[in-house]
Amino acid sequence: VLQEGQIVRLASGRRARLLADPVDVSVVFSGGQHWPINVSMEQPIYIRVAATLTENNSMCAFLTESGWSMEGVRPVLPEELAAAMGGEYLPGFWCATTHLTIFAAILELAVACTNIEVLSSQLLPRLLESSWPTRAPAVLVLSTVACCVVILLAANVADRRARLRDVWRQQNLLTAIPPSRVSCCPSLCRCQGKSGQAGKAQKSENQEAADSTGPQQRIGRMLGSLQPRSWARRMGIRVMVRGTLQSLALLLWVDEQSLQTHVWNGQGWVQGSLVLAKSRLLAKWTANLDEELPGLYAAWGRRRWRRAVISFLACHPFLGIFPVSVHLTSAKRAMIFSHFLLGSLAMSSLFISVTTGVLDVTSDFDCPVEDDTLRLLLIAAVSMALNSLPRLFFRQLGFRYFAEGAGDKEKVRKKWREWLVADTLFWLLSFLWQAAYILFLCAFLASLAPADEPKCLLCFGAILLAKFLASPLSRMLGRAWKGIRQPPRDLNPTVSPRTRR
Repeated sequence: VLQEGQIVRLASGRRARLLADPVDVSVVFSGGQHWPINVSMEQPIYIRVAATLTENNSMCAFLTESGWSMEGVRPVLPEELAAAMGGEYLPGFWCATTHLTIFAAILELAVACTNIEVLSSQLLPRLLESSWPTRAPAVLVLSTVACCVVILLAANVADRRARLRDVWRQQNLLTAIPPSRVSCCPSLCRCQGKSGQAGKAQKSENQEAADSTGPQQRIGRMLGSLQPRSWARRMGIRVMVRGTLQSLALLLWVDEQSLQTHVWNGQGWVQGSLVLAKSRLLAKWTANLDEELPGLYAAWGRRRWRRAVISFLACHPFLGIFPVSVHLTSAKRAMIFSHFLLGSLAMSSLFISVTTGVLDVTSDFDCPVEDDTLRLLLIAAVSMALNSLPRLFFRQLGFRYFAEGAGDKEKVRKKWREWLVADTLFWLLSFLWQAAYILFLCAFLASLAPADEPKCLLCFGAILLAKFLASPLSRMLGRAWKGIRQPPRDLNPTVSPRTRR
């Protein structure tokens, strides 16, 4: 039943709104048979379709099999109506026509090629329909949501297993020694503290090490003084250091960043690691690295296929979630991964619905697009780039650093309260964020025109392929053909955790 205010589709494919209830005008015989009248006279038929009307841009339309049409029907001016009716004033909105059918006063909507009415009052009826979840874009998105849920559950199992095996616990981050904020880059650059005094102290320690003649000091001097002159050689050494860390991460099943910060980096072994002091199992795993690490380091530079396989596995998002991490649990990494994945899909849906007419409210006649491929790929790239911002926010919110407090009950309680508030905020915002993503995606898919499903499949598929295949593959190709054939003789990672004790 057509009613006032309802959105209808014109025969051209554009949208319009009914300004009044439609008027059915026809001639019916006594037997109930309708008689179509074709008026060929100069004088048309005048029909009042609304008693009062305030819209200035109102148009007349009649209902056909393909939609509402404005051909052969037009609004009547007051002067024309007064002349036809003998000067009598007749209020209302009148239409002049040459045939009889269902008439209505409409207002054509200006927004045709842009639609941001995904979350509208008609959302619930669309979502309750049983047809849209079986379409190809919906199956792809729902499969992605299910994959994220499975990864989150598996990450929780991995965290629980790490706690039961006593590999690492969050309370290990509490230490009686004030932790120093030192940032070590994964290359041959020097590790420097934040203050100038820390830099001077580091220089004095390096000078004392240079004056010493012990084996550990000699190797430390070589590591610190090694400065390749060639840019290509420096990049090659950095790639080899990163590749060695990746090999070590896969061997120990420990996060690469944790190994780089607390075990080994481009400068050699990390001195006085709090992680190895807190976790006996990690200390046990790294106790024999003096025999394994040189082999991993040398093997990285000899075989390209080995570099390719290790780089692909280490850079794949799935394998980056489950290894043990000192500062970020697997469950939080899984949630951050879901933020990026579902957020990219939701943002690309928003861009598509705003910039094109892919929703089931427009037509190709109004919004002709010859080739959407390049634009859709650009939308996918921009969506992934913009979703890096919330990913960094949630990563910073869930990251945990070493804190002073072991042995002091008051400091321990205070730190635990801070961590509890931060974790609660992390998970609450995460679930609300994810719910908003899923709601918007479902609304978009329920409003999607069937003819435009290939466009969404192209955009969504580009995002998923870029995350799961293209990104690790590009890093694999970049690192497999970079680097140097043999590790420098001056750079020999043979200083073991035993030597530094």
